Amino acid sequence: MIKAILFDFGNVICSFENQIFLTRISPFTNVPIEVLRKGIYGNGGMTNQLESGKLTGAEFMQKVKQITNTPLSHEALVRAYTDVFVPIPSTYALIRSLKGKYKLGLISNISDLDYENTLSKNIVLGYFDTITLSYMVQALKPDAKIYEDALQKLGVQPQECVFIDDLHENVKGAKKLGMHAIHYTGHEALVAALKGLNVSF
Repeated sequence: MIKAILFDFGNVICSFENQIFLTRISPFTNVPIEVLRKGIYGNGGMTNQLESGKLTGAEFMQKVKQITNTPLSHEALVRAYTDVFVPIPSTYALIRSLKGKYKLGLISNISDLDYENTLSKNIVLGYFDTITLSYMVQALKPDAKIYEDALQKLGVQPQECVFIDDLHENVKGAKKLGMHAIHYTGHEALVAALKGLNVSF
């Protein structure tokens, strides 16, 4: 029996293209955009360190300024980095319809920059019973540690929980722990998958 539903944030609750940051700062640096992309977003790059809590937001932005030699202020860089999320109305409506019927949790690979400047101000947070954020847990999905933290906070067993994410590897990570997991590709498919698990709205 399903007792809890866990939602990812990026591209499930809000759409985003985080690499728009590069487009915004490229006019203010002589460093080629591909070099920036590799250093900031590449495998094991600065963004991974930021979202896993190995770098603070302030340390990350200091490194960005060093790499780019940009004249942009710290505040301007933070805005360029964090102002990337656009609400997905159908997911907001779904979360509202589930509130009170199931325990609801948020689990996201996210930085302190994004949390403090964007997520913490989002009205959707009020619908969740628990939140699990990678920079706080110091583990990124699909690491088992982040799922286990969410399950413990919700007080449920893996088989009592549904996890929704837009990335296959994160869905697989949840399934390895015994959770039900849905790969998010759009609202209609998500609703159908939830109904298949006898989730009521």
